[in-house]
Amino acid sequence: MRVRVQGLLSLATIGTTTVASSGGWVLAGVSTELKRRGLMTSRLTAPNKLVSGCEAAAREVEAHLLKAVDRELLLPEKMALGRLAVRCLADYLAHAVTIGPKVLLQNLSKIPEAVDQAYPDYQASNMLGWLIKTRRDG
Repeated sequence: MRVRVQGLLSLATIGTTTVASSGGWVLAGVSTELKRRGLMTSRLTAPNKLVSGCEAAAREVEAHLLKAVDRELLLPEKMALGRLAVRCLADYLAHAVTIGPKVLLQNLSKIPEAVDQAYPDYQASNMLGWLIKTRRDG
């Protein structure tokens, strides 16, 4: 019985990918932002085609954001930066469109301008790292 239920549950997710598990701290920030806005009650699953098309954009955005930080970031700090960046994107887009998974994923390339609008000149001054609260021993 248990195997049958697990098999039926897996049928619903064929051809989908969990955004947070697909890699990248910007994509993980999408799941977090949707949860924060109450738009997602469980793990976000999106069609593989949609997520795979966004992975390249997410990697470019991650590289851009890391250039705007004045130090090397640990993984938890990168995750925090990803959450902050996607929150900026959602706020930036909220005036023009209804926020949802598809909208956020398709507009990942607008993160730099959304962050710049929320925090003017932080990227140009390499100060994005200052926006992340960290607890470092040392």
